[in-house]
Amino acid sequence: MLDLRRGEAITECPDVQRPVRQVDVSERYEKRLDGRAARTPALADLEGDLACHLEVVSLDDAVEFTALSYVLGTEQPFCSVQVDGHTLWIRPNLHAYLTLAADEETKGRGIFIDAICINQNDIAERSSQVALMGRVYSQADEVVVWFGMEEQWTSLLLSKHPSTRDNAVLEACLLGEAPSCLSAENARHVETWLLVEISDNPYWSRLWTVQEYQLPRRLQLRVNKLRISGSSFHAAVRRRFLHGEILERFGNMSRSTSNDDTAEDRNSDCSDTFVALRLLSIESTKEQKSIPLYRAVISFAGQDCFLMYDKIFGLLGLSDSSVIPDYSRTPLQIYAQVLIEGLREIAQGTTLDSEDNPTIAMVSFITVLNSSLGLVLEQPAVMLITLLAINRADLDLSHLILLLNMTLKLRQPRLYQLFGTNSDVLMALSYVEADSATRRVECMREHNSVIAGPDGVARTYAAWEQDVNEADKITRKTARQP
Repeated sequence: MLDLRRGEAITECPDVQRPVRQVDVSERYEKRLDGRAARTPALADLEGDLACHLEVVSLDDAVEFTALSYVLGTEQPFCSVQVDGHTLWIRPNLHAYLTLAADEETKGRGIFIDAICINQNDIAERSSQVALMGRVYSQADEVVVWFGMEEQWTSLLLSKHPSTRDNAVLEACLLGEAPSCLSAENARHVETWLLVEISDNPYWSRLWTVQEYQLPRRLQLRVNKLRISGSSFHAAVRRRFLHGEILERFGNMSRSTSNDDTAEDRNSDCSDTFVALRLLSIESTKEQKSIPLYRAVISFAGQDCFLMYDKIFGLLGLSDSSVIPDYSRTPLQIYAQVLIEGLREIAQGTTLDSEDNPTIAMVSFITVLNSSLGLVLEQPAVMLITLLAINRADLDLSHLILLLNMTLKLRQPRLYQLFGTNSDVLMALSYVEADSATRRVECMREHNSVIAGPDGVARTYAAWEQDVNEADKITRKTARQP
């Protein structure tokens, strides 16, 4: 966490998102953290140089802290902060926030910043700390969402509407009100400006954004020195976006197109609309306490993150999942557990909306899960794990149409294209394909066949089956717990 007093700050909680260290810095961390503790550095501004001292706190205690949610950025980590006398290189976006925060008069409290608090070189610590992220962001008194400096559009906004330096004016505009210093038309213009520019920020493409934005009790959105409450922004998004109004006006602000622009120029704004739709997807589940793991994967695993495993681990705080973050496990071991749990959720039907089709949900889930973990279903070991997981998930025979859809698309695309619109033919083909796959599995089991994994390492059928059995055991044990 970070104690943001003038010239002094504290960072008090860990995060395990993305490694930014270029050298071994293990000596900076005195001991490995367990599954309940978090580090808290005290940060000071020493003539322009940021420095901090690491401490450890327990999340089981009544600790008051703020947490920071931000974009890592693509720049190299060439900005420095001193951590217990050791130099830590961080990226410019985080350094800009720390510099800005250290110069401000704020109440003394801790703020959790991921890149400072966790030993990214310690796999066991990273794994245990990822499991804490849901608690960190839900227990924080406030989460600060940092969108960066955004000098160009914030300067333009302030030059056209100087009164927006007052955060109360911004709040009023986002609530659909016209403050005394602005006309109703200008207030509407400021609201639209904020929604368009903030929605176009790369922040919304990050996977970690999902739980960091959804779990907090209170949010503060920051762009440069502008501050907006999360509740006001949320209200404005639901009022303006859901009616499609803002989507139609993308490109009409600082990046506006003229009547003389070509269709190609105007179509370039589609990327902005896509970003806005991702924001809406995040906003649409914000008020839900917990969402099923399979739905979290389908909805958000396509977001960006630095580490492949975080495609799954970064979503665990949103669900009551049995999956335990462990960076030492193989992608197929993680795949097996997530697949069994997700398929079982779908098969039980308790988490499906009334209009959801279970088979389509399963197809989507397996497709997205494979893609997220860098797997290919057609690869023998992946197909074997999938078949065994389907069996462990207690699916009835009708759900094997899922396997048919997947295998026909991959192995017989022309046949699928020919009969894809004929449900009777498709169903018949699916049972043929499922029966064929089942026979292959039985043959592999009988001969304890050696099967190569995606990494080229060959293992016996029994070894692959043991991975699935272990995943099934963990899932069932967690399901029995109250």
